[in-house]
Amino acid sequence: MVDAAQLQLKLYMRDGRIVRSLADAIALVREHESRPGVDVRDEVLHLLERARTDQERQAAAAASRRRRAT
Repeated sequence: MVDAAQLQLKLYMRDGRIVRSLADAIALVREHESRPGVDVRDEVLHLLERARTDQERQAAAAASRRRRAT
């Protein structure tokens, strides 16, 4: 299993932050997690946290990009 903190990314956020790892991406989504109930952000967070293969990580990243586009 790959450690989420060891995966390297480089995503520039509008607020000036740079997401450099899957662990950073998970932390960012957690900051924006809605309170009660389940919404799209929760689903993206779960996809990111549970991703174990490259294919699952790519699907989680795509879901994250789709969420940001809406």
